[in-house]
Amino acid sequence: MSSNPSGTQAPPPSKDKRYLLHIEANGVIRGKDETKWSSRCGKYIRAHIPIGYDDWRNVDKVYTDALWNSLMTEFEFNIDPILARPLLEAKFPQFLRTMKYHLRATIKNKEGIYLPKPLALAQCPDDIDKIWWEKFIENEYTPKKIEQRKKNAENKAQCKISHALGRKSYKRVYEELEEEHPAEGVTRSEAWKRAHKSKATGSVLPCALEKYNELEAAEKRQKEAASASGHDGVSSLEDLETDPIAEVFGVDKKSRCRAVSSTSSVKQVKIRQAAKAIASKNTNPEVLQRLDVVEVMLRELLTRGDATHQPQNPTFASGTPETEGASNSVHISKTTGNLNPVLNTVGRVPSNNNNSHVVHGNKNNGHVVHDNNDGPAHGGKQNVILLGREREDVAKGFIASHTTCHGRKVQDDEKIVYVSEVIKPEATVYDGPQDGISFLCEIADGGFLVWGAKRLRYL
Repeated sequence: MSSNPSGTQAPPPSKDKRYLLHIEANGVIRGKDETKWSSRCGKYIRAHIPIGYDDWRNVDKVYTDALWNSLMTEFEFNIDPILARPLLEAKFPQFLRTMKYHLRATIKNKEGIYLPKPLALAQCPDDIDKIWWEKFIENEYTPKKIEQRKKNAENKAQCKISHALGRKSYKRVYEELEEEHPAEGVTRSEAWKRAHKSKATGSVLPCALEKYNELEAAEKRQKEAASASGHDGVSSLEDLETDPIAEVFGVDKKSRCRAVSSTSSVKQVKIRQAAKAIASKNTNPEVLQRLDVVEVMLRELLTRGDATHQPQNPTFASGTPETEGASNSVHISKTTGNLNPVLNTVGRVPSNNNNSHVVHGNKNNGHVVHDNNDGPAHGGKQNVILLGREREDVAKGFIASHTTCHGRKVQDDEKIVYVSEVIKPEATVYDGPQDGISFLCEIADGGFLVWGAKRLRYL
């Protein structure tokens, strides 16, 4: 068997510096290098993934690891590769389907009709392993596959409008329009019209001309109606069930959202719109300026409290009152008066107790980092190993004696654990997210978590 089971020669690793990809939480790649990623994914999948697998979920890990390692020679990400991989691999099945789509041309006649199975077996390309080719043909000629192809052909016949996106996604179309007109919102209809114009000539594709004109007429009607009702201007936060796209093409089916994504439902798109609006509101310059002022005051307050009332290296086990509970948030000592009510919104203020523990904050890349200087001695606390969903070791720590954590009361079958060492950074947090923490890599510097008692191994 050849080293490249699909038979295609693997492209040589890039000698230039690696491309930096910005990945969003839903796995979407942001930026102009999205098309380069798609191109290299297609080439490496053809080189490393055997065509004999009928489903991506059945592909052996040896092949997927080889694929990922090849991609890592050319790309890097704005997040840890361990976190990036599951997000990006969710899109890999489509590349495998595309590869098979092109191979099917070798087992069809000039009229597009599939050849008899014995003839199809004899059509093995020279650069493909015959063992994998036989498995591919076996999968292609099952009754289930034949019925699926028939249904796909019927659906394709109904789709008479093609686009001019190439490997580009609608996400990139929106980014380009926002770059051209940063002060204006981008609507679905604008993105659809851009996607159906020839890149070479700038003219509308003939197959899309009729719908293009209908869409412009619908836009004009809705703008006039909005102007008459006193709602001028364009907003990207449209009603996806009544906007011009919905008026011309009808309301989208549950599994897609036209001019946004073929794999995201309208509900998912609405959720992302809301999240984006919240993030935009939270990054308002005025809000950021106020937060900068609060941060300066907070640091001054913590420094003053540390110099007059607190030990140099306080210990969580003995310093935090048991009723106060564990938290990875910044605590403000009330030994100094509250200088500004807005400080109450930054961290949870402890009770009026002179022994209240203060967690020091360091400025690091604009974030507050917690100095968890607990060392190996934990005041006689019980050391434990935190177990993951498959009972694998994911972290080390010790049991804390608190009754609440992150504002949540601990149940009888749960324990509060101080995580002192992370073994498996990609492991998910028990019953997460907790205080905004979803993966153990986010608490690698130490901190408190609630963990299931049955998923602890005592040392």
